[in-house]
Amino acid sequence: MDRITQEHVFPKWLQNRYELWNQQIVLKNGTRIPYRNLTIPCCEECNGTYLSQIENAVRHGVETNDISELESISDSLFIWLYKIMYGIRYKEMFLPNDRANPEAGRIVDPNTLAAHDSYTIFPLFAKGMVAFDGFTPYSLFVFKIQRRDKIKYFYASEPYKMWVAILLNDIGIVASFQDDGYIAKDVANASVLQGQTLLTISQFADFASYVLFLKARMVMLPNYLVSTDGTKYVFRIQTPLPNPLYRHEKEALLISYTRTLFGPLFEDHLVCLEDGSREIRYTSPFKYF
Repeated sequence: MDRITQEHVFPKWLQNRYELWNQQIVLKNGTRIPYRNLTIPCCEECNGTYLSQIENAVRHGVETNDISELESISDSLFIWLYKIMYGIRYKEMFLPNDRANPEAGRIVDPNTLAAHDSYTIFPLFAKGMVAFDGFTPYSLFVFKIQRRDKIKYFYASEPYKMWVAILLNDIGIVASFQDDGYIAKDVANASVLQGQTLLTISQFADFASYVLFLKARMVMLPNYLVSTDGTKYVFRIQTPLPNPLYRHEKEALLISYTRTLFGPLFEDHLVCLEDGSREIRYTSPFKYF
């Protein structure tokens, strides 16, 4: 029987590097939990063998601030970000939705998580038992960020839209999972970034919000056919995604994502109004479609 250990969702090296141990992360129901308490059970062999190889690769790229290295290990970076998002949802299965009424259920219903195919097969990703036939199942963007000492770390995720953004000193990463790379292709084809690879923190937040906006507008997520030879599960696209891929949504949805998720990253663009309120005044340099 595999030995089970308690492992931190956000790895120790990351918590040490960005002094996260006593900081708090907001969960799905609006409650907060210290990073140090965000632990989940993990198979010792999986954590010590498969996941540690991925962890070491990502850690080296982050600690050396090497954008090209992180881009070269995109599959490992994808699994690493996915692991964190999955770990948060898994932890929420064990936490009461209402602390004053523990019998009212958990933050995340286990059946809901089990029904989510991508989360169910995550352990297979980590073990290298999944192969994708002729496609990449994610869109991943890695940027160099103009340093601002005040904000060295930032994390946001939308687990049911399969999206993550993380800021690590002067590295910014945005990922959209289970989109077959369509968002990355569309962003490239439309020249959204117009060649920019060095972003300010606000520009990073702006672009990350837009990727989430696109993901929320996708008419459907991909469906796959899965076969196995006993050692690997091979995923093939069952049905091409429709054209147009994105449903129409009002720009107010994009604005709400920007303000709700990334408000702290727009401090340089806050203007005090006469009534005492504050307003973000920011003009995007990107060519959105």
